[in-house]
Amino acid sequence: MGSVAGTTVEVFTDDDVPESVTWQAVTLMRSEWPGLFDGGLRWITRPFEDDVAPRYVVLRHGEVLLSHAVVLRVPDEVHRTGLRVAGVASVVTSPPYRGEGCGSAVLRAAGALVDGGGFDVAGLFCAPSLESFYARSGWSTCPGGTVEDGADGPSPDLRMMRFLSPAGRAAERRLREEPLTVGWCW
Repeated sequence: MGSVAGTTVEVFTDDDVPESVTWQAVTLMRSEWPGLFDGGLRWITRPFEDDVAPRYVVLRHGEVLLSHAVVLRVPDEVHRTGLRVAGVASVVTSPPYRGEGCGSAVLRAAGALVDGGGFDVAGLFCAPSLESFYARSGWSTCPGGTVEDGADGPSPDLRMMRFLSPAGRAAERRLREEPLTVGWCW
């Protein structure tokens, strides 16, 4: 799907993702976002369960994971918009390979998956400092914010979206400007 420094972006389903990829991805996620591993996620061995039909987008050199993202189908009971929603999650590049285009290559491939996946909209959550990184790949900021069920207030993460179908574009103004309450932030 794309290449950076002699490597190729690969896409795997939950059925064919190599175990070495899932272990490295979870280890990288633990290092990057340790707070995610409190409570029920503490002992996970895969980034997502198969009920969200994860597609793993990875950039590897041999067996070494350089960068990773997951494209998933977000169940309606999570976002409650009535739309077909794709989520992009766990976009992360291992620190030694940052600044080399690895994350951009993975994000482009993930964008191609959501664009061609029959979804109405796609969303992701990121640190506000990463807004320009995602905007360069076609993601739009949604200043309305996001509230996760049971949270005391809005998430500090920035919600960014792509509006893909006529139904998604019809909901764009509402989704950009109004807070979105979700069952969990992917």
